[in-house]
Amino acid sequence: MYGAFHDPATKLWHGGSFATVLPDPDEEGRVVTVAYLARDGQSLPPVWQDE
Repeated sequence: MYGAFHDPATKLWHGGSFATVLPDPDEEGRVVTVAYLARDGQSLPPVWQDE
């Protein structure tokens, strides 16, 4: 994840990005990762979590 989205030497995407591994596996025990990608050169909008 770091190399693909953050390390300047190896990153594949130049827009904003966020990726996370979901805390629970799916029904078949597979790990699920969710990623959000912004257009090249753009950032993602802020996400606020209500407490």
